[in-house]
Amino acid sequence: MWNVSLTGWRFSGNLPLRIGEVCSLTVILPTQETLYVVAAIVRWMRGEEYGVETLVVDDESRDEVEDYLAQLGNDTMVSD
Repeated sequence: MWNVSLTGWRFSGNLPLRIGEVCSLTVILPTQETLYVVAAIVRWMRGEEYGVETLVVDDESRDEVEDYLAQLGNDTMVSD
């Protein structure tokens, strides 16, 4: 996983996904938190890279993403 936001993800893998396909995802963040995306749609693909838009995610996973993104923002500010 390279990019993460509340609205989408960019990741790689040897997966049989197609553009327009709706899928579910289980994602483990670098913090070891596990997220469950109930529904996401594949918006683009390049080889084994995929971009998906989050359609449905449970509240707990949304909170974990928000916390993770806030932590990234704080780490960036500290290292400047």
